[in-house]
Amino acid sequence: MTATRPVSLALHGLVLSLAAGMGVACDGSGGDGEEPATATLSAALCGTQGCTCEADVDCDDGNACTSDGCADGGGCAFAALDGTACAGGTCSAGSCVEGTPVTWSSAVNVAVNGNDLSKIAGGPSWNAGAVSTGSIASGRGYVQFGTAELDGAKAVGLSVGSAGQGYGEIDFAFFLSGGGQLQVYENGTLRGTFGSWAVDDVFRVEIVGGVVRYLKNGAAVYASGVAPSYPLLVDVSLFHVGATVTAARLHDIAEACGDGFIDEGETCDGGAWCADDCTLAAGY
Repeated sequence: MTATRPVSLALHGLVLSLAAGMGVACDGSGGDGEEPATATLSAALCGTQGCTCEADVDCDDGNACTSDGCADGGGCAFAALDGTACAGGTCSAGSCVEGTPVTWSSAVNVAVNGNDLSKIAGGPSWNAGAVSTGSIASGRGYVQFGTAELDGAKAVGLSVGSAGQGYGEIDFAFFLSGGGQLQVYENGTLRGTFGSWAVDDVFRVEIVGGVVRYLKNGAAVYASGVAPSYPLLVDVSLFHVGATVTAARLHDIAEACGDGFIDEGETCDGGAWCADDCTLAAGY
């Protein structure tokens, strides 16, 4: 988004008319000691050192996740456009983040706050949870999430449908125990224990090349031997009151090259968008 502000320079009683192509200092020189007839005033100089702004200053930062404008007193001001769509995701804190925030449905014994969940009733039992309204339709995709506390057991993953609130019916689940152990369960079957977890960890259950993988902080901890079926919903089960799931995001990645986005594993023609000559790396 582009914003402009009229700019002129008040210099020793004279006003310079500014045009594009050259820089200007507030003493009227072009930075090389020459007094230009026309010059461009940078946004950084606008409104400083006695300059008076009256010509066009381009404040476009090239970021789809910010609104651009002129600041009071000169220069540019940028504001985050959080929650708006951008290429391959949504805007968050002024940047484009992959995927979309999960919208929850079928919520039982939980409080919903955006794409966060917290258990508020039901005592210590696997009787609370929710599922996403969106899904991974086919091919590649993932759910990513965090948590805000250490002592609440929870299971989060991907399922074809949801028969209830128990973790045993989640097809592919990260299981975060109340004792701090990080485990993987698939339809109630323990696949292994993979160290511990902390509140600043980021967890991902993803499908790549037809294989379900489990990642903590970007590092794979387990690859499933069970082929996924579709469509896959985000499925959550919470045990303790106060257990949380935070910042849950779902990314449904089109399998074919040339879908318009440069996805993980794709090599494209060097442009900002994947074209027909996109190549998919082995294993994706």
